[in-house]
Amino acid sequence: MYRIPFVLILSLTLGLAQAQAAPDAPGHRPKGPPPVPTAIELQRDLGLDASLAGQVHALMQAHAQARRQMNEGHRAELKALLTPGQFERLKPLGHGPATHGAGPARAAQQ
Repeated sequence: MYRIPFVLILSLTLGLAQAQAAPDAPGHRPKGPPPVPTAIELQRDLGLDASLAGQVHALMQAHAQARRQMNEGHRAELKALLTPGQFERLKPLGHGPATHGAGPARAAQQ
């Protein structure tokens, strides 16, 4: 008697779990910045010659490194201002080190 609803719930649950775990699923966005394309990818995708592709790749790598350093500095500044508990609560609000905006935590301090 309870077998059909149980099977239905189980199959729906498993389907949702698989959809959430699939990194190639539409709408899935991995955490962090996208990887810097290789010089070969730039050559192929943009039709660049090897020299220009190498220059573009080097520039993109330098900017990615600068963003990482900026985010690390932002994280350190936030940790210095907030208690560990406040810092942890800030992340789920979308105002962690990789995001912008004042957000509720900043407004509460002012």
